[in-house]
Amino acid sequence: MVTKSIIVRRVYLPSFASSTKSTGDSSGKSSLIGQSTHDSNGQREIGKQRSKSIAIVDDEEELCKLFSIMIKRLGYHAACVAHDGDEIAQAVLEDSIHPDLILMDYRMPTINGMQAAEKILSVRPEIKVIIATADDSVKQDAISAGLFFLQKPFSIAALANAINDALSD
Repeated sequence: MVTKSIIVRRVYLPSFASSTKSTGDSSGKSSLIGQSTHDSNGQREIGKQRSKSIAIVDDEEELCKLFSIMIKRLGYHAACVAHDGDEIAQAVLEDSIHPDLILMDYRMPTINGMQAAEKILSVRPEIKVIIATADDSVKQDAISAGLFFLQKPFSIAALANAINDALSD
């Protein structure tokens, strides 16, 4: 049996965003200066998105990086990245993160996205959860549990729509 090390990581600006500066306040939160906030059609994003934070949970490191970039491009703050359902549940239960929304894979090593969502929502029912998976057999279960569903692979537009639907719910 292979054991996988799990570490909760804070997401910082990608190194390629050299024109973007980050400033911090005493709470440890950062704000972005100079970042372009345009959608794929070149239209300016709504400013209130900047205050919304999204946690990313996927056991695939490269997908986490990609989702983080996509979320930032859409004008949201990537609150943290976790690589397992148990990891994100612990972070929320310990009150160490406060995301408005969690974008979470379904199939992960320790506990799946549905199990993690159940744990999280039992103590923080205001958090919105999007289950993003290629396994469409869980779609009805996710929706029945009050979660949002996003079929992988997805476009930036599909991600934007799912996030908007979840946060406006």
